[in-house]
Amino acid sequence: MASYSTTGALAAVNLSGNVVPGVTLTAVNAQEGDPTTFTIATDRFAGDSATGLLLFQPPDPTACSTSTGATTAAISGGVSLSGS
Repeated sequence: MASYSTTGALAAVNLSGNVVPGVTLTAVNAQEGDPTTFTIATDRFAGDSATGLLLFQPPDPTACSTSTGATTAAISGGVSLSGS
């Protein structure tokens, strides 16, 4: 789990951020009596830096220049962690 931001243009994007100690998921269409949220927490790697180079390929590259942007894309690349 990482909190991150991205910068870049065209098909290459740099990712940078930090590993977070937890994330809360919200249920979609939870049934009555089921929890509406679920938190996953860990201290493994928490606080470590996350960096990476990602390449993405949207099915329609012209969507990137619209106000809504590309909503789907194939993504490849890697992210590495380094201890703080």
